[in-house]
Amino acid sequence: MRQIKLLVYCYLEIFLNLFPDFYIGNKIRRCFYKYYFFEVGKGLIVNVNCHFEVPSGITIGENCSFNRSCWVSGGGSLKIGNDVIFGPKVIIHTANHNYFDQTKPIRLQGHSFKEVIINNNVWVGAGAIILPGVTINSNSIIAAGAVVSKDVPSNVIVGGVPARVIKEIKYE
Repeated sequence: MRQIKLLVYCYLEIFLNLFPDFYIGNKIRRCFYKYYFFEVGKGLIVNVNCHFEVPSGITIGENCSFNRSCWVSGGGSLKIGNDVIFGPKVIIHTANHNYFDQTKPIRLQGHSFKEVIINNNVWVGAGAIILPGVTINSNSIIAAGAVVSKDVPSNVIVGGVPARVIKEIKYE
């Protein structure tokens, strides 16, 4: 039964990409993902070509938006706060391959899962990658193309590979 539900989910997700990123397309995708995500707040926007793996492990707050072609994994649990925006082609991983047993190929060693938490009022720039086990604190900006492998403090801009603090945000 679980495989049938997954198959239906995959085909419906592909079908939803036929609707443009205007009012009706976003409304249809919002209704669809509300059914599959663990929890969703009001005001969710999901543009075309976004893919969510293990959506049952994803919790999203209010007024969040995903730009085109985001790839998001909820296998290790993903919690997104309110007012979070994702640029195009953002990748969020919550799992990694195990590789410690030299007697087995990596592909046969399974996965380890770690929760990702993205707090309120965060902007994740285009092409950024967020790795498992990371917490991004409130009022932060992740620069385009950054690879976030460690926790991000509040009120900073991080960028680079691996991401590091490049500027502190001072509110006046």
